[in-house]
Parts: sequence; structure tokens; C-alpha cells
Amino acid sequence: MSDSRWPKAIPLLILCGLCAYANCYSKSFAFDDDAWIVDTPSLDSPREYFLAMDGRPLLAATNLVAHRLGRNNALAHHVLNVLIHLAATLTLYGVVRRALLSQRFGERFAGRAPHLACAVALLWMLHPLQVQCVTYIIQRGESMAGLFYLFILYAMQRADEAARARVGRTQEEIDYADSDGSRGAHLINIRWPAVGWYTLSVLSLILGFGSKEIMATAPGAVILFDRIFLAGSIREMIRRRWAFYLAFLLVWGGFTVWHLIRGSGSQGGIGFGVEAVTPRQYALTESGVMLYYLRLCLWPRGLVIDYQGWPFVKTIGEATPEIWITLGLLALTAILLFWRPALGFVCAWFFLILLPTSSVLPIVDAVFEHRLYLSLASVVVLVVFLGDWFLRIVALGRLRPVLLTAVAIALGILTFARNEEYRSRADVWQSAVERMPNSVRARANFAQGLIIDNRNDEVIPILDRALELAPLDTTSLQNQGCAYEMLGDYRTAAEYYGRLANAYPSEVRYWRLYGAVLLVIREWEKADAAYKKAAELSDNEAEHHYARAVALLKLGRDAEADTELGKASAISASWPELVLGMARNVILEERLRAIPDARQSALNWAQLGMRVIKDPEPIHFDSLGLCYAATGDFAKAAEQSHMALLIAPKGPWAAVHRDRLRYYDQKRVPWE
Repeated sequence: MSDSRWPKAIPLLILCGLCAYANCYSKSFAFDDDAWIVDTPSLDSPREYFLAMDGRPLLAATNLVAHRLGRNNALAHHVLNVLIHLAATLTLYGVVRRALLSQRFGERFAGRAPHLACAVALLWMLHPLQVQCVTYIIQRGESMAGLFYLFILYAMQRADEAARARVGRTQEEIDYADSDGSRGAHLINIRWPAVGWYTLSVLSLILGFGSKEIMATAPGAVILFDRIFLAGSIREMIRRRWAFYLAFLLVWGGFTVWHLIRGSGSQGGIGFGVEAVTPRQYALTESGVMLYYLRLCLWPRGLVIDYQGWPFVKTIGEATPEIWITLGLLALTAILLFWRPALGFVCAWFFLILLPTSSVLPIVDAVFEHRLYLSLASVVVLVVFLGDWFLRIVALGRLRPVLLTAVAIALGILTFARNEEYRSRADVWQSAVERMPNSVRARANFAQGLIIDNRNDEVIPILDRALELAPLDTTSLQNQGCAYEMLGDYRTAAEYYGRLANAYPSEVRYWRLYGAVLLVIREWEKADAAYKKAAELSDNEAEHHYARAVALLKLGRDAEADTELGKASAISASWPELVLGMARNVILEERLRAIPDARQSALNWAQLGMRVIKDPEPIHFDSLGLCYAATGDFAKAAEQSHMALLIAPKGPWAAVHRDRLRYYDQKRVPWE
């Protein structure tokens, strides 16, 4: 293939990428998507959302754009993620192709550069490790940072080419023109393309930092790449690009200092303030993680969305032999940088990209597959070039397209299959539990997915094991309580919510969950205490007061109950409508009204609402009547319809209540 025909690789790469990810668009949100996208109130307030996603403003901006296209619209997020991955693939293709055509290699790869670059980009794009940055929505931050990281190098290559071109003049003529100070108008015009590309390179650094912190290693990659592929010496680098490096390092220094200040504490499980692991322990652990990453690059089986439970290593003895193998690979990389610089750069790229997350900065999660998004390129380049070399040595060069096609198809199938694991929350976490059976977080999230799919009976054994591993895990306790609640076993649910509230007494939501279930099982004293505690923690929520009033009324403490009802009304005058609607929904939902405790609880809420509401309407009487009918008190149910007919003797609601009366007189329920 001649150099002029290289653009034909672009449609090929795009087509293959679209085919591999054709099944990702219907996949659900997962894991951290809940915290940053799904039902996140701050998404409706851009300023608040940017502040919440401190340090990653560009990622926040893309989430806000997708949010504007539709709340919790996974399709918009998936389309954006695929486009970013395709853009990164094409950028990698451009970087590799231009590197092979650079002055370092002369004419060595003149005819093969497009083939080799296309093979690298294709296999990198189709590798199933990349699924976590494409189909797992919130990890877009990694792929965006990867795109801008690659574009820094690509823009440098284009700037270098533009600077060398100078209207077809030789390098000696350019150097002479620079040295004698003769710069006419024609030279100014010629320089602008190079300046533009250098500007784009610095802009990419800024955008990359706005996506994720991996850009902290960009200067190392840029300097090595420049020295090895673009400049003949360090002196030439400085002479030709001093202004670019000055701007680049100033921008990099500002962002890096800012992130170091943020990392001095412990935010979101990352930073030197993390209590779970020390910097030394984390570094020892990552020596083994590095080898695991290499294994996944070469044999991508057993991929997992989350590796919580990966053991931290505390001593050098525990890290042996992994630490010595890793140090040996680092030493080999250093030797290659001097002996075979191009090969050394490829090896150094793997470790350099992983430096922020796999060195001494503690992170509570030792392993995450998305961290390999860029580092994977090192392994792919080595495999492609080693395979090309071997086939040429054994005189089987004609098999290269066949083998490339076979490997690409295999990786594409694995990627397609990996995408399918994201078809629901339950499925993606089921695979995680199968591959990491002692991961408490995987079990807790698997249980949450089962609850969403209404497979509540399957939840119990999953979380029993999780609570054996971590008896006070908040998500496991909450999901176990929820599962028992959905199954109608409110007393057992109360036990789990009680453990949760007592273990974390400063969390108001746990007292609220506990109190709500206690009201259902008519544990009035405990319910009063739970909601009293909730009100002490957060006195500005109406539910804490009107729910406590239910317990107080049942305990015969009417004066205290009226005080609580007054507080609730002062916070939200519409709360009676809320509780009446809640009671009505319980009775009209077949699953809930089949549970005696749920029917009685609905009646309690309806009675409370009618006690306070000033001008009840026919629907309010109907809601209370349905609750009475559900508990078998048809006489009181009929009373509600009679009162509704007094205030509305005509119209649609009158017809409804006349029908209700016929049912109640026959001691039948109207939903049969």
C-alpha cells in the first residue's frame, strides 16, 4: 500500500468499531453511573454539578449535555462514548503511522507503515478490555483523557512536519534562515500551521486534565516521544520547541499542583489520607497488579467490572516474586530506552500511563480495567510488530492479513459478548460475583440488580454471604432489608434496617428506613424513637414529623402527635395529599395489598391524611374507603362513599362512588 492510500484505513476502522459495539446502545447504567448520572438531583443545576465533580469539568459537561437530551437517557451516553473511542482509535492510527514514517526510521517502513498502524489501531480498538471505557458509561473520563493524550502527540507530529516543510526547503536551509534572523512575510505565513498545531497540543493537555488526572504523566511521554521520533538531540528539541515546552509545562504544572493539593487528603477513596492502605503497601500491591494487567492484555478472560476485595500486600515477602519481576521489567525498559529507543518508548508507555494509579498514591480500589485504556497500546504494538517480524522471518508474510483478520474477529466477538454482560445491572454484577466470589461490593450490587428485576427471593443467599464477609456493609444491609420488605417479611426487614441504623447512627436515611418498617409492623414505641432520632439529625423534613405522629397517635399521645403534625405542615402543607396517595397506591398494587401488614399500614396513613386535610375531595374519601375495604371493614368503607356523594352528587366521581357502594354493600372489594 502506498502512502497516498492510507486514508482507506479510516472507514475500515470506523466500520469495525461500530460492528463491535453495535450491541452496547441498549445497555443499562451500572455502578458509579448511579452516583453521577442516574437520578442525580445536581444534574439539574449545572453549577452544583460541576462543583460535585471537582477536578473533572469536561466529564461533567458531557454528562450535562447528555442529560439535556433526556433524563437518564442511556442511549445518548452510549453514542457519545462510542464516538470518543472511535476518535481515539483514529488518533492512535495517525500517531503510529507518522512515527513509522519519521526520520528515525528513514525509508524502513515507507511501504508498510499504513498496514502496521492500521493493525495496531484495529486490535487496540476491538480489545475487550476497552469495554469498560465504552459501555460502562461514567468511565468516559478515561477514554476522553486517552483521546486528548494521544492527540497531544499527534499535534506535535503535525507541527513538526509543518515546521520542516517550509515550502519544500531542506532542513539545512531552515536552520540557516533561523540562524541569520531573516524572517520575511512568507516565513510568518509558513510558521502559522506549526503554531496552530502546537496550540492544539497545549489545548489537548487542558482538555485532558478536565477529563481525568492521568494527564499528569503527559510531559514524560511528550519529551520521550519528541526526543526519540522527532528531534535528533535534546538541544534540537529545546531550540526548535522551547516556546511550546514553556507553555506546555506551565499549564501542566498548574494542573498538577492543583491535583496534588486535592490528593493530599482523601477524597472518594483516593489520596494520601486513605486509611485502608499506606503508600508503601499500595506500591507493593501494584507490583502484582501490573503483572495481572499484562495478563489481561494478552489473555482477556475473566474481565470484571469491579475488583473490590483484591488483597493489599503489606510486606515485600508477600509481594515476592511479583515485585522482582516488575522491577526487572522496569530495568529492561530503562535499558531499551538507551539501546533501542523506539522499543524502549513502547515499553515505557505502559508503565508511564499507569504511574498515577499504580505507584504510591493510595486508592481504595487496587485494580480497575479502565486504567489500561492507553497502556494497552504498548502490548498491542509489541504483538503486532513481533508477529510481523516472525512471519517475515519464516517467509509467511502473505499470512499477515489472514492472521490479523482472525485475531480482530476473535477480539470483536469477545467485545460483543462482554457488552452483553451490561444488558442489566443484575447480569453485569452476576459475572462479577462469579469471578470475584469474595467481593462484598459485587454481591451487594448484584442484589440491587436482582431487586430491580423483581427477583427478590434470589437476593437473600447472595447477601447472606456478603454479610458473613462484612457484617456491617451498608449496601448489603440495606439491600437485604429491602429484599425482605419486597417479599412482605417486614419484621425481618426491620432487623436489618435496625442493624444499619444502630451501626451508623449519624445517617438519617437509615433511621428513616427503620422507622418506616416499624410503623408497618406496629412497633409504635420503637417507631417513635426511630423518627425522633431522624428528626434530631434533620429537623426540616416533613416525613420525620408526620410519621412520628402516626406512632404517637397509636400510643394515645394525641397532644404530642398534633404538635408533630403542626411541624410537618409548617415544612410542607401538601404532606396529607402525599400520604393519601401513598396509601392508595399500596391498595391498588396487587403485590402490596396481598400483604396484611401493608394493608394495615396503608389504612394508618390514609387515616392520618384525612385527620389533617381541611377540604377533602371525593378521591380522598375513595382512598380511605379502599383502605377500609382492604382490611375487611366494609361498613366504614361505605361511609366514605356516602360522604363523597354528599359533596359531589353528580359527575364522574359520583358514578365511581355509587359503584363502590354496590361492592361494599355486597362485602366485596372493587378491584376483583
